[in-house]
Amino acid sequence: MSFTSIVKNEIINLEVSNLSKISELSSLIKNTSVISETIKITTESASVARRIFSFVNDLYKVNAKITV
Repeated sequence: MSFTSIVKNEIINLEVSNLSKISELSSLIKNTSVISETIKITTESASVARRIFSFVNDLYKVNAKITV
């Protein structure tokens, strides 16, 4: 398992405040997405995808779509 995977797994298990959720979501969108009429975020990790989905749902009450 790579160091990056280990760090991602540690971060996934952290409980964070709404402000931290916004910051983390912002950085993920900036670094891993394509923005046009929609926002398409690409990740290789299912746990990161679930975290993004839960943050979007918790913060903005948006029904996001996950595709594999």
